[in-house]
Amino acid sequence: MMKEKDHRISPVITTEMLLDAFRQVVSNKENTEIEIGAISPETTLEELHLDSLEMAEVLILLEQKVSMELNPFGKMPLVKIKDFAMLAQEKKTG
Repeated sequence: MMKEKDHRISPVITTEMLLDAFRQVVSNKENTEIEIGAISPETTLEELHLDSLEMAEVLILLEQKVSMELNPFGKMPLVKIKDFAMLAQEKKTG
């Protein structure tokens, strides 16, 4: 029996975790034209039109999934969804 391949962007946050968190928040938005299935790791935050409260919700969802506090004000700019994986790496390297 083959194991399913684990698509990790970082040692802690998987691609699936990122996409689940962003898709959940976007699906709760009113008046959005964004197709949930079209959201990918390459999707930019600008394309999602998330406000600060929605971004906080994404961070909370990710923190709950990885059981660690994440700092969105680190060294790396957060431009695309995949950039959020670096939050966990920054936390590990301090």
